[in-house]
This record gives sequence, C-alpha cells and structure tokens, in this order.
Amino acid sequence: MILNKMHTVYNLEMQVRDKMNRIKKTSHVGVFKTLEEIEVAKTKILVDNPSITFEVHPCEHILFEQQPN
Repeated sequence: MILNKMHTVYNLEMQVRDKMNRIKKTSHVGVFKTLEEIEVAKTKILVDNPSITFEVHPCEHILFEQQPN
C-alpha cells in the first residue's frame, strides 16, 4: 500500500508599494521548501529594493509530496 503524504511548500510574493504604502504591483518570486530558503530570497531582493514587502502563502497539496531522502 502506498501512502501519499501532503507536504507544505511556501509561495513567496513580492509587493511594490507607492509612497502612501499602497500596493501597486505584485509579482511571484517562487515556491520554496523551507522558511529559511524564503529568508535568503527576500534578503537578495531587499539589497536592491529596500521598500519591497512580501507575502508568504503556505500551500499543502498532494502534488507537493515530499521526496524521499
């Protein structure tokens, strides 16, 4: 019997804001396996764009099944 386990991945979204802090544009950055990977990606983006904000969406789905080690 094969058991399929759900695995959580994290979808990172970048938000460009105006001077009044309103969201003007959102962009998909990527899908990451860990929160540590998200922090690395955010740090790289913030070097060139310090006013960017982010939103993280955790996703659980059978398609994101954890791979065996």
